[in-house]
Amino acid sequence: MDTEIEEEYRKNILKAEQGDVDAMVELGNCLSSGEGVEINARKAFEWYKKAAEKGSATGMVRLSYCYLNGEGVEKDGKTGLYWAEKAASLRNLLGMMSAAYCYQNGTGCEKNPAKSASYFQMAANLGEPDAEREIALCYLEGRGVEYDLEKGVYYMKKAAEDCDCSSAKVYMGKLYEEGKGVQKDTMAAADYYKEAIEFDEDAEAQYRLGLLYLRGDGVITNRAKGQQLLFRAAMQGNQDAVKALMANQKKR
Repeated sequence: MDTEIEEEYRKNILKAEQGDVDAMVELGNCLSSGEGVEINARKAFEWYKKAAEKGSATGMVRLSYCYLNGEGVEKDGKTGLYWAEKAASLRNLLGMMSAAYCYQNGTGCEKNPAKSASYFQMAANLGEPDAEREIALCYLEGRGVEYDLEKGVYYMKKAAEDCDCSSAKVYMGKLYEEGKGVQKDTMAAADYYKEAIEFDEDAEAQYRLGLLYLRGDGVITNRAKGQQLLFRAAMQGNQDAVKALMANQKKR
């Protein structure tokens, strides 16, 4: 298998030298991961740069990552953002997301919530679940866009349904539990919490579902199960669950 990988690497060198941008990116990936060749971050950067300069959106994203993280080149947020935006202009989802986070966090630029939201919106329009969650938060918090509960709920629901994103599922659960932007429905809330727990043992989902079991709200009352969920959440460091457990102990 190693021989096959090495042979493929040599073929990609020939292709790259003839101007094949996909081969250039693949060489960069191999050098970055050490697949079939020793890891060499500098050489990986150089191949990504060649691909990006020849118009490869994937190369641009990889090059942006190198600059943003200082891999194979001196860390340079401004240049990293430049290449992320170049990739985004070619409708590259990773470029859009990278640019959005740069403007959100002030990486290589001043923080700009409006620009961040615009890139999240672009990616969400193309069906990217993480972008759907992020633009939902923008609308729900009025961050970079006007507060819009209806749009926030719409995109958060899409994110929760489109991917195994526990945070979106938990957020939808809270919206249904509170009746915010949707008709109050604790059964639906419980279902979202269960999905989040099934996906990655989300601590907040465990805490909130635990309380529902203790109250018999949206689920059949089951104090043992409620306590167990609170304990699991507390073991992950959820302080609300710790407080709830302590409060239940005092009631006994």
